[in-house]
Amino acid sequence: MTNSRRWPDLHGLLKGSAVYGAANVGVAGTQFVSIIVFATLLSPSDFGYASIFSVLFIVLTTLCGLGLSAAVQQSFFKLSESDFAVLVSAVLLSIIATGLLLAILLLFSPPGVVALINLPAKWILIAIAVASMHATTQVSLIILQTTGQLKTYLRITFVQVASAVLSTIAFAGFAPAEWESAVVAQICAPVITSICAVLVLRSNYRLVLPNNLRLLREALTYSLPLVPHQLAAWAIAMADRFIIVNALGVAQAGVYSLAFQIAQSTNIVSNSINQAIVPLLFSRLSGAKGSRASVRMLNGVYGLTLGLFSLIFVIAVFVAAPFFLKSAYQPALVYIPWLIFGFLMLALSRIASNFLLFYGRTGTLAASTMSAAVLSVLLNLWLVPEHGLLGACWTSAATFSYLLVVTGLQAWSCQRNQR
Repeated sequence: MTNSRRWPDLHGLLKGSAVYGAANVGVAGTQFVSIIVFATLLSPSDFGYASIFSVLFIVLTTLCGLGLSAAVQQSFFKLSESDFAVLVSAVLLSIIATGLLLAILLLFSPPGVVALINLPAKWILIAIAVASMHATTQVSLIILQTTGQLKTYLRITFVQVASAVLSTIAFAGFAPAEWESAVVAQICAPVITSICAVLVLRSNYRLVLPNNLRLLREALTYSLPLVPHQLAAWAIAMADRFIIVNALGVAQAGVYSLAFQIAQSTNIVSNSINQAIVPLLFSRLSGAKGSRASVRMLNGVYGLTLGLFSLIFVIAVFVAAPFFLKSAYQPALVYIPWLIFGFLMLALSRIASNFLLFYGRTGTLAASTMSAAVLSVLLNLWLVPEHGLLGACWTSAATFSYLLVVTGLQAWSCQRNQR
């Protein structure tokens, strides 16, 4: 047996992981620095408005995208080249149409609905427009990821990072310290990046008005359950902070947030590896390459790498903590290992999620994530008042372990039915 068969596309996997890791670190690092700049220069109320816009932008991007980027990735391995080009055109038009529909709904909404968002209507309309553009960027990036066009992927990410850095510098140096200026700085990067992304799509595919919506209907059947799936994932990530603030106070929430952010660094690594693995896995599951043995090898490499990295990261944190953690934050060291274990369980659950995504079991995946979100809220409400921050850590570990078990059983059942 040759090395290439024993270690399928290991070079490509390592290269892809490095590229996506660099891209994710660049984007996350830029966002972190921007938040620090905004928090430093804006008043608390202005920073609050800018933060509301950021959250609204994320939610609207999910709504405008309708989960179609995942459908595009899955369809690449199932459709002919001509049908795939038609689907890409239909997906872009669907994103634009969804944005227009949301804008129309906003314009005809009662004033009380707009007041609930705590932003002027014109800025909500701007958020809808920019979210639609960002959703097209996500489609472009997922296609580049699926087709292995790493250099182009890096170029688009570089544009995103560079435009975000330049707009933040412009805000800090020349703009008035008002939330509107901060929002303008935030939207520059997604607007500029989306233009580049559409140009890349246009150069790779002949974008046309589709005369048959069958492919889009099939894609929407696949993708729509991913919207509540993503919303539930956010609920799992954010619910503990709200419960901690109410039960233990803001200071404890600060300690927990620091521990969470440090532990979440492992999630950037696992997500980057997963981005590189998905195209290889889907290719094998579609029958284009290899066998079940190579699929097991891919997942085995993924799991072992993440387990080893998580262990090394815990050790590194404990070694480095005395040099970067203030005494007030030293208790975070108790919570970090639990949270890293939770993120490891989340990363391993992606193995099962990938199978469910390939076989179109998105409704099953959404139900699993929503049930995990309910479990997370209930456990936090029970454990945080009783055990403090450790209760929140136990909840994260238990919730992600539950997600791993449930999706694992579903993926196993799905694979067995495919034989």
